[in-house]
Amino acid sequence: MRILSPAVPRAVIDDEIGAARYPGHSPARWALPLVAALDDEARGWQRVALAPDEFAALWLPPHAGEPCHGDTMALGTTTDGGTLATLGDWLDAHADAYAAANPSCWGRIEAARQEPPSCLVVAGWSVGDRVKPDHAALVVVDGLHRALGAWRRGDRTCEAYLPR
Repeated sequence: MRILSPAVPRAVIDDEIGAARYPGHSPARWALPLVAALDDEARGWQRVALAPDEFAALWLPPHAGEPCHGDTMALGTTTDGGTLATLGDWLDAHADAYAAANPSCWGRIEAARQEPPSCLVVAGWSVGDRVKPDHAALVVVDGLHRALGAWRRGDRTCEAYLPR
């Protein structure tokens, strides 16, 4: 992991999350409280570049699509989430079925695949329903769909905001 900016104001992160939009979705309503909870425990924020092995090992929390938008299929085969590499590869192998069962979630992933990369929010500890197992280094707090979209695009690195 390479530190790109050792001190990032929280307002910058909040503004990026607040600006993120996908038709029918605004991640701010669930992401901003999680970032606030992290901020309560953090000594500040930094912007980092994740190396390929760190990006692949990012822990994604369990995801059942967007049930409120009619999605019906869980991501992957476990109930506790998985690494970006494992779930990204699973998604590639089950793309047709996942797209048919989860049009909302799939739309967000595919939109992210088409867009330029953007910063994720990751943490070295659990927050809310973003549970980091002991064997994982970082859990994705905001940006699950963008991480999967980047993986499907072929990216093997990313930038992220990380609490210190």
